[in-house]
Amino acid sequence: ILKPFFNFKDASVQKKAYKAFEQILKKYDSQSSNDKNNNNNNNNNKFFNKYGNDLVDDLIVNNNIKHVYSATKKNRLNCLTILVNNSKPSVVKKVIVDNILTEILFSVKESNNKTREQGFTLLSLLSSKYNQSNKNFQENSHVNFINDKLIAGLAGKTTHILSATIICMTRLYSTYTSSSINELNFEFIILVKLIQTVLMLLKTTNREIVKSIISFIKTSIKVLSYDALLTIPDSNNPN
Repeated sequence: ILKPFFNFKDASVQKKAYKAFEQILKKYDSQSSNDKNNNNNNNNNKFFNKYGNDLVDDLIVNNNIKHVYSATKKNRLNCLTILVNNSKPSVVKKVIVDNILTEILFSVKESNNKTREQGFTLLSLLSSKYNQSNKNFQENSHVNFINDKLIAGLAGKTTHILSATIICMTRLYSTYTSSSINELNFEFIILVKLIQTVLMLLKTTNREIVKSIISFIKTSIKVLSYDALLTIPDSNNPN
């Protein structure tokens, strides 16, 4: 019933459709459900097991996001968050990530603060789900998601995508602490390469990109220990 209204050309109608759909999904969301009864949780699982693939197709794979108005984006991101939360890690990795990552990058540049924050929430959840499908990484590690998927945005041809990618990496990067990263673990090796890549972009004169890089550098200083920072090679000096 609601599907035809997701791409409706009237912003108010489209927003109402996403809000109504959000309420339906919340009813079956395992995370937002206030009822801890096992039967209720089983019903939630049954709902997403039965309709999950159809929801992914309708809301993500076959949906034209160009027709989503700014006023609707927060509600759509809420729907996507619930859907990702209740999707299997393998589905997230193989189907969902590549279809919504660009949308998330655009959402963190929105003027509405609530839309931006929901975009970051979805980003973090997406990264966690992505990591769950890989047995070699811890659940709370965002490094492989950044290295496998997010870093590709640094090759973007527009200022918007470049700065949004750095902003998203900074947000995920900020969840680490100096005690969780040292010169001996894999996260540090990947993050050093990431820092070097981002610093090379400082050659640009674009204010928007430089601003996002400065924020990234501040986070690096906060997250890494002094000794760890000293081990990072100078990206401007290959020798």
